[in-house]
Amino acid sequence: LGSRPVQVLNALEAVLRHDSIPFVRSAACSAIRRLAAAGAICGQSCMALEDALSDDAWQVRWNAAKALAFAGSEQQVGSLASCLSDEVWLVRLEVCASLGILGDLKARDGLERALRSDCNSRVREEAARSLAAIGESFE
Repeated sequence: LGSRPVQVLNALEAVLRHDSIPFVRSAACSAIRRLAAAGAICGQSCMALEDALSDDAWQVRWNAAKALAFAGSEQQVGSLASCLSDEVWLVRLEVCASLGILGDLKARDGLERALRSDCNSRVREEAARSLAAIGESFE
């Protein structure tokens, strides 16, 4: 892919880390996700996305969780799992989906808690799907 994707990723990471507008940071997460899906990603991007999981804006946290499903690895599972207690159910829903896509068994405990105790039925359903995706079946 040459050096251009690296330059684009560097610019997007800078926007994600430093822009004051939540919509712009959220869009940077989406762009990084699209580049990751195309195979152009680096560890620095994953760290920027991981940091974005604690952004003040829920839309940024949601998009960061979604992007990590494509860009992340087992190294981000713990950070993603910690977001299963986010106050916004849409973020928790996306975190469950991303953990299922990553498929790492380290996500099991957090997903089990979400399945059994999340106050939102859609989050519980996604937790069950994600557990099934990583090989855990529940009745």
